Amino acid sequence: MKSTKQKIAIIGTVGLPANYGGFETLTEHLVKNLDFKYDFTVYCSGKKYKKEDRKPYYRNAKLKYLPLEANGIQSIFYDTISIIHALFFADVLLILGVAGAWILPFVKFFTNKKIIISIDGIEWKRDKWNVLLKHICFGQKS
Repeated sequence: MKSTKQKIAIIGTVGLPANYGGFETLTEHLVKNLDFKYDFTVYCSGKKYKKEDRKPYYRNAKLKYLPLEANGIQSIFYDTISIIHALFFADVLLILGVAGAWILPFVKFFTNKKIIISIDGIEWKRDKWNVLLKHICFGQKS
C-alpha cells in the first residue's frame, strides 16, 4: 500500500545523525518526533560521513548523500542539486540556509510545491561568506 504521508525533503544540513550544528539538531528532532506524520528525506554531505558509516536510513528518514561539502562554496552546488532532485518526489522542501536560494525564483516557474526556508537569523554574519557575498546575498556592507 502506498504511503499517504506528505513527503518532506530537508536540504542544507551536513546530515544525520546530528554531529555538526543547529540545522542538524533541528532535523534530528523533526525526524524523531514527526515520522508518524511525514516521510522525510534528508540530504547529507558525502564528504563528512565515511562510506562505511553511511546508512540508507536514519530512524525512518531516507538519507541521500551527495559528494560535496554542505558548507563553504560547495554549499551552493550542494543545495542546488538537492533542491532540483527533491522537486521530483517531495511535496514540501524545507531548506535550511540560503546557499541554494538563488534557484528558487526559477523553481517557482515550474512548480507550486511548498517551499519553506529558514535562514538561521544571523546567516549573514558567518565567516563562510566573504565581504562581497555578504553584500550581494544579504545586503550587508561588512
